[in-house]
Amino acid sequence: MVGAPLAASRLQAQRIVACSVLAFAELGPEAISLLERHDFPAIVVIDTLGADLYESGPAVTAVR
Repeated sequence: MVGAPLAASRLQAQRIVACSVLAFAELGPEAISLLERHDFPAIVVIDTLGADLYESGPAVTAVR
């Protein structure tokens, strides 16, 4: 999962260079799509091990 800054949908729309449906095309807007973006500021908030930055982040910064 990726966390993005406010007004991200407008910024994202401007940065999409390619889009392809990966699965469930019959579902229309509910289909799983791959969006290729360039120069899009984002932060990975859930890593490959399932760690959630929204849960762990406040605890780490409160210690400091």
